[in-house]
Amino acid sequence: MSDRNKGFFVTTVLIAAAALFLSPLGVLAQSTAAPASSTQSTTSVSKDRWLHVRVISSDARGETVRVNVPLELAEKVLPAINKHRLHEGKIKIDDAHVNDVDLRALVDAIRTTKDGEFVTVQSKDCDVRVAKQNNHLIVHVLDKENSKKSEVEVKVPMKVIDALFSAGKDELDLVAALHALSAQGDTELVSVKDHENTVRVWLDSAVPMAMHFVPSKHMRHASEQAREALPVLHAFVKELKKYPDAEFLEVVDRDQHVRMRTHGGKLQIDVEAPDQKVHVLCPLSAIEDVTSQLEEHAPGA
Repeated sequence: MSDRNKGFFVTTVLIAAAALFLSPLGVLAQSTAAPASSTQSTTSVSKDRWLHVRVISSDARGETVRVNVPLELAEKVLPAINKHRLHEGKIKIDDAHVNDVDLRALVDAIRTTKDGEFVTVQSKDCDVRVAKQNNHLIVHVLDKENSKKSEVEVKVPMKVIDALFSAGKDELDLVAALHALSAQGDTELVSVKDHENTVRVWLDSAVPMAMHFVPSKHMRHASEQAREALPVLHAFVKELKKYPDAEFLEVVDRDQHVRMRTHGGKLQIDVEAPDQKVHVLCPLSAIEDVTSQLEEHAPGA
């Protein structure tokens, strides 16, 4: 994949992560369907909730990125990742003050404040609106500086923000935020439109033996190389088996088509480009078996 495409993927990931987890003032949108029934249990809702990201480029290459992630899968995988600031589903921040603003105090003030507009800026360069409406924090930015306008709309439920800040001091609880998000109705969270890209992030409930013969010394070496990734891989595959027929990623542009999905209980990866074609089809049970074998041969196991 070209460096340009890699940058495209990074942009998509950053948008999704920043919008949902790391910025209590970074989100807006409109409901796209009726809220889920209040009688439906949180557990059953969580199993059916999907987070979707679409990035469509309008330049000559016409790139498209589609990412679909079950919230339950993310809830189970995140606690297995213990790297740098991320530990057991919580991310460590140096302190809860950013630019001399106490974020927890700010969130508490917004929670207890009635609906209304907090910030309204109108100028020849841009319009900015920050408000609380129907227990949602809303941010709307219209950039008028360039000849071609760009617009950002973000909406995040206050319950999700509360869950995010429910961890101890100087921590953000990502798993709690995901769990709170799973209880929300179908809604659009982020919308970005400019002359180069259209971005949408939304939530809904509709979506689409050989290892046993490998010499032990080679298995031990492979286990050592994959040691840090094994817990994540194990949790990922375990949860992935709950979605035997689902599309997780699709990238389409003028030169290539990349697709990752599960079909019939198998993980399918297809890459089609002028200079290469890659097709991978592997049973999820086989991937799980490989992971188990590597864990058994890991040092100290």
